[in-house]
Amino acid sequence: MKSLARLAILVAFLSGASAEAKVATQGATGFALIYEAEVAADPKAAYEAFVKIGEWWDGEHSYSGNAKNMSIDVKPGGCWCETLPDGGFIDHMSVAQSIPGKSLMLKGGLGPLAFMGIEGSLVLNFAAKG
Repeated sequence: MKSLARLAILVAFLSGASAEAKVATQGATGFALIYEAEVAADPKAAYEAFVKIGEWWDGEHSYSGNAKNMSIDVKPGGCWCETLPDGGFIDHMSVAQSIPGKSLMLKGGLGPLAFMGIEGSLVLNFAAKG
């Protein structure tokens, strides 16, 4: 779950904004967390910056050790993938929905969750304040 928390916090990447988690729902079979962060960008610019994940992701939180190996192919079923040496790859999550400048939904098991048989959704909403 630390990877998801780190992701939400990194959404505030260039602004220095803080993000705080809130438990929205919880039960025997799952939970939903909400993270909110303000960034100094309009929603379209924030969305565009987010999907260029290889430019801001921390390489320490990757299998390859290099954030430049991360990419999100924004299309139906597109891959949030990481390339590995010798032609290898990891499919971290898949794009389930994209409304540029408004929202992005990814499905899968991020990081070690993929190897635990756990899957979830990561929904990012981009909106102007006020």
